[in-house]
Amino acid sequence: MKITLSFEMRQNYMFVKATGVFSVQDAIDTIPKALATADSFGATRILVDCLELTGAPSVADYYQYSKSVAAEFLKTSRISMKKVYRAAYVAKPPIFDEHLFIELVALNRGATVKLFENTTDAIAWLESQGS
Repeated sequence: MKITLSFEMRQNYMFVKATGVFSVQDAIDTIPKALATADSFGATRILVDCLELTGAPSVADYYQYSKSVAAEFLKTSRISMKKVYRAAYVAKPPIFDEHLFIELVALNRGATVKLFENTTDAIAWLESQGS
């Protein structure tokens, strides 16, 4: 089963529900669609709920995915010339690593991404980041 995304605009962020079985290529392929949907909603803050994803990504998968997220964020930001995306991911290991490698790789490439184990903390972080 591939990764399936559903989108919903909430009060001041876009909520994305990801379900299915993780594969790095499927995950990378979802990034442009998620950002296009965020643009259609006028959203720059994105909460991605991965609690129903299954699988066991490798460190190489984490690296490839976070590198791709950062590249798409920056590409879309350059096109719009004003948008700066912030994404909070809610997941538990093994889908996202407890060592926060994904955050580090994305941050080192200019993207604002943070991992959380619960939605409450993710929303609080997104709301603390300004508009």
